[in-house]
Amino acid sequence: MLSEQQKNELYRLIVVFIGDDPSISGSRPGFNSATVAVVERMIEANMECNQSVKELASRLVSGGKTLSRGWLKHVLGGAQAVIDAAELRGYGCRVFAKARWKTEILHSTY
Repeated sequence: MLSEQQKNELYRLIVVFIGDDPSISGSRPGFNSATVAVVERMIEANMECNQSVKELASRLVSGGKTLSRGWLKHVLGGAQAVIDAAELRGYGCRVFAKARWKTEILHSTY
């Protein structure tokens, strides 16, 4: 079970990668461990998209430790400053991420 703070941080992280989306925002109450797993895979898949993504992921996992499954849930709840400072400059990365991951994020909330 995710706390409201974790759900809000998870949504803000999703916004960093795909932009604000009303359907995902509306699904925020249903965010759960499956949603965290999808977003984690989305971040990992986009690490090669541009340098900004690499820097964000590196800051989230405290200086670039090796990513292992479940890392995202461990940082939710204390990642707000990192999320607020994130700025992805690659529009193409955002379009690709939204096209690839939006449906899976929504399905994870059922």
